[in-house]
Amino acid sequence: WRVKSRCSAVFFFLMIRRPPRSTLFPYTTLFRSGGNTAIDAARTAKRLGASEALIIYRRNRERAPAHDFEIDEAQEEGIKIHWLRTIKQIAQNKFTVEKMRLNDEGWPEPTGEYETLEVDSLILALGQKTDTAFLQKIPGMAFERDNTVIVDRQLMTGHPGIFAGGDMVPAERTVTVAVGHGKRAA
Repeated sequence: WRVKSRCSAVFFFLMIRRPPRSTLFPYTTLFRSGGNTAIDAARTAKRLGASEALIIYRRNRERAPAHDFEIDEAQEEGIKIHWLRTIKQIAQNKFTVEKMRLNDEGWPEPTGEYETLEVDSLILALGQKTDTAFLQKIPGMAFERDNTVIVDRQLMTGHPGIFAGGDMVPAERTVTVAVGHGKRAA
């Protein structure tokens, strides 16, 4: 198996577990996101022999969801991170990327400046959305604007006996936090 296309980070991690890993690289691989999954996937690709592992993220480092130490370690390992960039067009292995700038409120906006990156693979490490639609009709349930479930300090929802945690509640979205929520709710 060879990553010579586009896939999700989850698929990428599943596929590299299968032999032969050596056929994955040496290719240039682009990762889209600024979170821990993108950082981990890029570092893994580099360690497995990728000639280059690039990350593009539409925001700046200060707004990246990845932990600072993860970003530092990735850069020490040779991962190149292109902040304030977004993919505008893909034509085979040529990716047109638009440079962004921060507006007065600190959010990215387009500049009209473009650059072209040549890569062999695109790994999408984008956040997942939690489906809470099945909870909408339960009396007492309340939701944030992003459809995460509102809970109290013990992680109980507005309906007695129903608890929620992990990605379903407004919190940091990591496995460690989700496990902690499960332990607290239990």
